[in-house]
Amino acid sequence: MRITISLPLAILILVVLALPANAATLRYHGSGNWNNVSNNDTGWGLNPNNPPVASGSLPTAADTARINFGNNTVTVDSAVPQVGVVQIGVDEGGTLVVASDGVLETTGQLRVGNNGVGVKGSLTVQDGGRLSVGGILWSSTNGATGNIEIAAGGVVEVGDHLWLGVNGSSLISIAGSLTQTAGILGLGTSNASTPGGGTVTLTVRDGGLLALHNISGAAGTPSIQPGSVLDLEGSGRLTLPGDFTGSISDYVAANRITGNGVSGPGSVKVVFEGGETVVTAVPEPSSFCLVGLSSIFVLTRRARKP
Repeated sequence: MRITISLPLAILILVVLALPANAATLRYHGSGNWNNVSNNDTGWGLNPNNPPVASGSLPTAADTARINFGNNTVTVDSAVPQVGVVQIGVDEGGTLVVASDGVLETTGQLRVGNNGVGVKGSLTVQDGGRLSVGGILWSSTNGATGNIEIAAGGVVEVGDHLWLGVNGSSLISIAGSLTQTAGILGLGTSNASTPGGGTVTLTVRDGGLLALHNISGAAGTPSIQPGSVLDLEGSGRLTLPGDFTGSISDYVAANRITGNGVSGPGSVKVVFEGGETVVTAVPEPSSFCLVGLSSIFVLTRRARKP
């Protein structure tokens, strides 16, 4: 017997087959290692059961993983299976630590401080830790606080927008590297156009790197909204592919990009070279003085030699 399938039905079947199978929201109960599977004590279990129901497996690329159990801390210290979405701080606080030798990859977004006034979500990537976010990296949405620390030697890669400090407060510290391969920067906004109501202080520490993909050059410097600031310390660098010198100068003039905590023109150096815009802090006057004194000391010692 020959069965004929209409084109709309065939398309529907293909769509259903393409959907993730058995997608679930898993919640980590207690504090511990990411690789713990719930045993009615600590580890991953189906949300929102309490005590948890054993899931039998770790979160997968089809799942949403929540870290929000009474300000718990979950640690990744090895390469773990790819996960779909990670939410840190959903109604309750939580902390995710990607430790040395830890490797975590999401196919979708990662939210630090997902929702709730008074709720704090924290993300720390330690020396030797690697985090890859396939979608958008968010912080401080729906009134929550979301803080991110990338230690020296820590590596974060983001495949889409950076929406940070959207409508809560955020502190972002980058002593390692954060590289954005697509999308645009938004501090205090979720569209790089209009304010979201939140604020963020993003500091690229001495030796750190913030490699952006894009920043809005529209009038009003909307990628960094009023009340938010991007500060470069010491040898910390901000880079962009292409010539963004005009846009960066506008942000500096608006006191939204600063160097060593100093605002205004002359606080940072903006250079376009090799097809890339590089922004660094201008050394503080005290640094120049120390260099000058050292030079005088060396010259004086040489002059005294017989």
